[in-house]
Amino acid sequence: MEDINMSDWKTYEQSVDTHLGILQSMIQRMAANSVSAKTWAVGLTTGTLFLGGNTEVTAVRWIALLPIASLLVLDIYYLTLEKAIRSKYVEFVQAMTAEEFDVGLLFNVSPPPFSLKQFAKAAKSPSILIFYVPLIVLCISISAALK
Repeated sequence: MEDINMSDWKTYEQSVDTHLGILQSMIQRMAANSVSAKTWAVGLTTGTLFLGGNTEVTAVRWIALLPIASLLVLDIYYLTLEKAIRSKYVEFVQAMTAEEFDVGLLFNVSPPPFSLKQFAKAAKSPSILIFYVPLIVLCISISAALK
């Protein structure tokens, strides 16, 4: 790939701004998807528990854990992607400021390959634990109390 001299910076300034804008919009999209997953988790859990509370079949109440589990996995996946894209953003900016900028980095927006290690690390994030653990505990408590 072609290294550029920082004196030629004006040639690539608009491309760099566009590239950083694309990465920022990807990060914002992953964050919005994460919020959406949490919103759906609350709504589906509430609806399932409401319907389960009005029936004699106790198994229906425990079904509320299914949307929580599936949306939990989806939320962790979005957080993993968001962190990977943030990392890519930081690496790009560091390469620019260290004058090791490579034109080949422009518009390379694909995230790194999926990593189970990164997924597990994201699962331990406060944004996941603070939301889903109380939701699961609440769901189990309500389901047990409705017996």
